[in-house]
Amino acid sequence: MVIIERKKEAISGDIVLAQIDREWTLKILKRDRIKRAIYLEAANPKYPPFYPHQELQIFGVVKAVIRKFSN
Repeated sequence: MVIIERKKEAISGDIVLAQIDREWTLKILKRDRIKRAIYLEAANPKYPPFYPHQELQIFGVVKAVIRKFSN
């Protein structure tokens, strides 16, 4: 279970609930200073960065994660 604070703005390094090119995701928000672009980074390093082709909308910032350890 994830607790999200509704916000339209986030800073680099925040884990965000975002819609990138009409797809919902939870990813780390990053800013590429060289390309002057905002992108999303997966926690799993096997995945490449996600640069929006059309649009990127931030809907909230993750504030907490609650994990279940047993049934």
